Formats: sequence, structure tokens, C-alpha cells
Amino acid sequence: MARMGSRTAKPQAASERVVTTVRLEPALHAELAALGELEHASFNQVVEAGMRHYVQHRRDVLEQRLERALKALRARPKGGDFDAAIARLVEAEATLGDADPAQGRLGQRSTDARAKSMSDKGLAARVRSLMAAG
Repeated sequence: MARMGSRTAKPQAASERVVTTVRLEPALHAELAALGELEHASFNQVVEAGMRHYVQHRRDVLEQRLERALKALRARPKGGDFDAAIARLVEAEATLGDADPAQGRLGQRSTDARAKSMSDKGLAARVRSLMAAG
């Protein structure tokens, strides 16, 4: 897996480049070097082109994901009283929260403990039903 670290100074002008250290697995390094030879490009050019492609691809994927999420939000039925749903959620938390072992403490509970607590009390199902009702 590639690990990236950076020893950078802010560039003075847009045309300047930033020096970055990247650690690559030997097999990936060899493949990038071979691509550079085949394409008559420097190792840096191959890596930079790959990173540009990756960033553009991820940007496109994230944009599509956001568009789907926004479309789903817009398709939700209108109406319902959001404030009333929040009030019901607060009431459920106040009612069921007394048995919460982490009540009043800061910190990260383990995923297993959180899942067990929620399933034991049916809190997750209750929250979902309250939100669906609103």
C-alpha cells in the first residue's frame, strides 16, 4: 500500500511544484517505472498523471453520490412535522436514556457495546419508528 508523507513548503507561485515523499510497495514502484519507460515519461510524470486520474475519478464518484443523495432527499414525501419528530426523539431519549451506561460520560464506546445496548433496549427501532412517523 502506498503511504504518503509530505515535507512541503508553500509554493511562491502557481508554476512552482511542491516536493512530496511517497512510499510505495516495490511491485507498484516497478510497474510505474515500466510504464514510464514504455511511454517515454519520467517516473514523476507517470505518478502525477496517475494521481490526477485518481483525484478526478474520486471527485466524479463523490459528485454522483451527492447527486443521488440530493435526489433521494428531494423525492422524500413533503409534509410531516420535523419539529414534532425531533420532540418525540428527545422524549424517547429521555425515557430510555436512564439505563444508558455511558450517560453523562464522554468517550468512545466499542461498536459491540453500542450495538448490544441499542438492541437490548430497542432504542434503534424506536428512533427509526419515531423518525418515520414525523
